[in-house]
Amino acid sequence: MLACLSSAHADPAGFQGPADLRNQRPYQLLFLGFSPQSATVLPSGQTRMSAQFDIANDVLIPSPGEGAAVREDTETQRMALSYARGMGSGVEVSAMIPVVARNGGVLDKMAETYHRWVGFDRPIRDVYIGRRDVPSYQSIVSFDRSGGDSASFGSAFGLGDAQLTLKRALWRGPRTGVAVRLGIKLPTGDKNRLLGSGGVDYGVDLDLDQMLSSRFALYANLSVVKIGRAGVLSDETRSSIYHTSVALEYAANANASWLVQTEEGDAAVRTGNRFADGTQSTISIAYRRRAGNGTSWTYAFTENGDLFNYSAPAVAGIGPDITFSVGWEKSN
Repeated sequence: MLACLSSAHADPAGFQGPADLRNQRPYQLLFLGFSPQSATVLPSGQTRMSAQFDIANDVLIPSPGEGAAVREDTETQRMALSYARGMGSGVEVSAMIPVVARNGGVLDKMAETYHRWVGFDRPIRDVYIGRRDVPSYQSIVSFDRSGGDSASFGSAFGLGDAQLTLKRALWRGPRTGVAVRLGIKLPTGDKNRLLGSGGVDYGVDLDLDQMLSSRFALYANLSVVKIGRAGVLSDETRSSIYHTSVALEYAANANASWLVQTEEGDAAVRTGNRFADGTQSTISIAYRRRAGNGTSWTYAFTENGDLFNYSAPAVAGIGPDITFSVGWEKSN
């Protein structure tokens, strides 16, 4: 085992690993989430800094006939700043703090035009009234509770909840890697403005990677999270959730890779609407490029289940309509 761990930091064939992407629906961002990673662990003393910017346009107005009335029409801009350090013996520690803005945004007209081009502007399950009848540039996240009142949130800006992670390499072979991560999320965000949950979450994640050939590699992550008591949404929040992600990487050359990446998990907050509380999942196309001196960039586009008319929730289901992501990473 020690021989396996000593090479745990080596990236097979120079693959770059999955993109740091997660479902940007406002409720899903409140709770502990393990970013997709390979089983690679930083060597002792090596550090990694990263900044991930996501801008997500979320429109979800399912039919009240599915249960509770739900209305989500907002845009989220999120900058996640991370730092990781290799501690030796196949161990890595990391910390992440997000800065979150939720507002009317700038993408509504672009999203409307895009959905019209691809034929998704008609009334469908996620927006039963049709997107053409949804006002632009507003910020509403709400659902009607069974007791008759409404959980409603508007625009907000501030720190989200911080996250600490310990990663341990379990196995590194010539083509296969396995690692485990333990994580805890701290309530540093404002729970009353839907920037944080108000509780402490903790969980465990398993990272797997498999080199399929000199050009292709497959990555999988599986996590289970125990959710701490959430503030204003405590009655609607699950006690635990699962999450999975799968990514297929194509190494176009030594410095550039393309990825097809999916993620899936429980709805952390149950609104009472059967459709909105269904499988939370998205599909992404990402491009990763090394820029030299230990620096790399990632560019990604993410779609929800309207791409398949919500017929393949394991591939893409409930999530923002569109998400654009840019990531920067520097290793020393």
